[in-house]
Amino acid sequence: MEKIILLSSKSETEELIKESFGQRLNLAVIYDFQEAGTDEPISLILIDCDYHCALDKCLKSFLFVYQKNSIPAAILKPANIQNISILPYFFINILTEGNPKNAGEDPLSLLKRSPYYVGPAESLVLPYNPLKKIIKAQKIMMESHLELRGIKYLAELVGCSPSWLSINFKKLAGLPLNQFWARERCCRALWQLVSTDKPVKTIALETGYQPLYFSQLFRKLFKRSPSETRNIASLLTHKKRNII
Repeated sequence: MEKIILLSSKSETEELIKESFGQRLNLAVIYDFQEAGTDEPISLILIDCDYHCALDKCLKSFLFVYQKNSIPAAILKPANIQNISILPYFFINILTEGNPKNAGEDPLSLLKRSPYYVGPAESLVLPYNPLKKIIKAQKIMMESHLELRGIKYLAELVGCSPSWLSINFKKLAGLPLNQFWARERCCRALWQLVSTDKPVKTIALETGYQPLYFSQLFRKLFKRSPSETRNIASLLTHKKRNII
């Protein structure tokens, strides 16, 4: 099997990936975003999300993926549940599907067959049913594109009322639903800032926010404005090209 690159800071994720792919796995874990050990063909790049939203780490991860945009890449995001010991379920947020050379060995499809990947919520073995609804809501927000839809529509998809979803989401996930959703939207916007030339205003509207509010929200999360972030990404890319 061709090499899989994991951009990670946790040994637990490395073990989870090894279990997901089995003995056929050829895994290289990269902690400092250097090119060491990547001479072999790469079939997949995975980013391990820790929800800290540290701009330096997120930006370097996205730039690494962007510079290899012909290779499939995705973010692994753990189910965000507090004070409950469950299996390390994860979601897959695809950044680029790339151009896999061997369609019969699509690594993203293989990863989705992992026992830890959150497929249909009905198939999860969890302590009680409300938790299934909260994880289903998280899956929809992470893997779907519902930026222009509201919580009412999300609640309909989950099968509950908006008030039930808001109350129980905060209780089980440990943060308000709106805050969780804003974080996911800004993460997606960060990828757009790195990987496209779209104006910040366009990215804001596509993310579901008015430009001024989007800039304020983005700065609150990443400590930099969208424009500043794009400039930093440009400088980092230029610096790397000069080194090469």
